[in-house]
Amino acid sequence: MVNSSSLPTNIFLAMYLLWKQGLMSLEAPDDFKSFKFVIDAAAAELDRFSQALVGIAAFDGPTTSWIAQSSVRAMGERAKDPAWQIAFDAMLDKARPHGWVDPRTGAIRAHVEWLRTN
Repeated sequence: MVNSSSLPTNIFLAMYLLWKQGLMSLEAPDDFKSFKFVIDAAAAELDRFSQALVGIAAFDGPTTSWIAQSSVRAMGERAKDPAWQIAFDAMLDKARPHGWVDPRTGAIRAHVEWLRTN
């Protein structure tokens, strides 16, 4: 679990990360077919999120983010579940040939959805 007062509002992935009240957690951890980054903010806050999420997510513009595998793997009750880690590896193995896993860093490519318009 990540605790940081520098992160604004709520954040989700679809296997998703939830940012709420200063804590980030992994939600829907068994959804290995869907992975996205949903942010309860406006895209105008991209720079703020980029700075706040250094080491967790790197934005490649407002619609794409690269999420650190280590951040996802360490979150929630599944972090110490060997079966979950194996299933997560299988998801990444399927995504890798399609360019969804950075070959240099291992970061996971995620489509970004901004929930607010202003």
